Amino acid sequence: MSERSGTLADDPFAGRRPTSHERLTGLPWDASYHDGPAPWAVGRPQPAVVRLAAEGGAPAWLATIKRI
Repeated sequence: MSERSGTLADDPFAGRRPTSHERLTGLPWDASYHDGPAPWAVGRPQPAVVRLAAEGGAPAWLATIKRI
């Protein structure tokens, strides 16, 4: 059985296979940002990003991002 619908207008994934998040929600990836922060937005930089920035492996401004 194909994951594609009859027409591209009916296909929220534009003919491509949906990601695991899209399969879980049934919505395109961009819809995660429409009604507030995305589920993975934790309101602070991820610890790995802070560590990279502190070690000079990422731009310092990257560790200041609060919400994307």
